[in-house]
Amino acid sequence: MKTVDIHGRPYVEVKERVMHFHDKYPDGKIETEIFNLEMERVIMRATVTPDSKHPERFFTGTAYEVKGEGNINKTSYIENCETSAVGRALGFLGIGIDGAIASAEEMAIQLDPIDMEQLGKIKDFIDGFKKFDEPAFLKFLGAESVETIPSNKFNAAVMALEKKKKKEGV
Repeated sequence: MKTVDIHGRPYVEVKERVMHFHDKYPDGKIETEIFNLEMERVIMRATVTPDSKHPERFFTGTAYEVKGEGNINKTSYIENCETSAVGRALGFLGIGIDGAIASAEEMAIQLDPIDMEQLGKIKDFIDGFKKFDEPAFLKFLGAESVETIPSNKFNAAVMALEKKKKKEGV
């Protein structure tokens, strides 16, 4: 299958995985469903069944996207979420993976640190707290320092900080 380079790593795009699936499993099927859609956030589930005559053997993939988070999600967050869920389900079947199940967008975002504006917002939040367990917060986000918080975790970081701020009455 054709690959693209993402931060020095080969990656098989979901469209290639889907074409490979249909070639290799002509009796297979790919189904998607919106698991949750509210407040401009979507969770989707994809189910890949290699042989529809044996529906007990299936693979699922789940994805989560927020409208407006990143360029693609400004207009197509539901479609992007569906593609990610399908890519993950195909990955669990073993199609197009070489050590990672993540979509191209997930890999690119995960490897990109947050930008300076986002970094400033998070630092301002942290500075506003009387007591703040920064190591626990960073562990929650999978980062070693505030500067290394992955850009795909920015909204989660802000939501967690806003919740803490409201709870503490800061």
